[in-house]
Amino acid sequence: MAFFTAYLNERCCEPRRRGCINLFHNVLMMMFVTHRINLESARWHRAGLRLAALLIWFGFGANAGSQPLSDAQAEILRIEPMVVDGQLSMNIDTQLTLNNTMRQALNRGLPLFFSIEVKISQPRWWWFDKDLVDARLTRRLSFNNLTQQWQISTGDLSVAFSSFDQVQAALRRVRNWPVALSDRFNPDTTFEGRVRIRLDTTQLARPLQLDPANRNEWTLSSPWKAFEFMIRRPTAGTP
Repeated sequence: MAFFTAYLNERCCEPRRRGCINLFHNVLMMMFVTHRINLESARWHRAGLRLAALLIWFGFGANAGSQPLSDAQAEILRIEPMVVDGQLSMNIDTQLTLNNTMRQALNRGLPLFFSIEVKISQPRWWWFDKDLVDARLTRRLSFNNLTQQWQISTGDLSVAFSSFDQVQAALRRVRNWPVALSDRFNPDTTFEGRVRIRLDTTQLARPLQLDPANRNEWTLSSPWKAFEFMIRRPTAGTP
């Protein structure tokens, strides 16, 4: 029993360790009651260890709900809509923290895709709100083991970084992202929008998408953050 406890202390997290020890104890008690065995018998002791190990690997391995939740975090910190060259553009600051599973996947050459989504509508008191914008910006984060460089790719544009801290800081910011033509919005009218950032799990490698045991480790999505804005009508003499 001492050997089994030491093994669990080395290999398992606290919630799973307690569950395994309880399961092992229950297995031995079941064998004692049903077969009236002598617990000091080496043959039954070894059999109990084997049975407990099988139950742990197959029972606890399938019960992913007992594992701690992913420590990845995402949050929208700042939203700044503005009109630039006839386009409604967005500056967005986020807080984005990857967990160890995501970091390890990147270090092994697996790219991750992050999507920033913007939805804008015009409130209408007599009917449902009018949807005006439903835009998405997807950026690909990857690590090149040969050059030891990190890279963010947006469409055909790629930018390289020498450290993870640098690439993470760049991933947290969006600057001058055009989402719609400004003439789509009536002047001096209040519009409502919301923004979120998330890890796009649909673009993960197929085996990871089909692995329910580690689904929590790939969950990363911020809550929707609301904002309002208004485009002022140009005054006389304004170019």
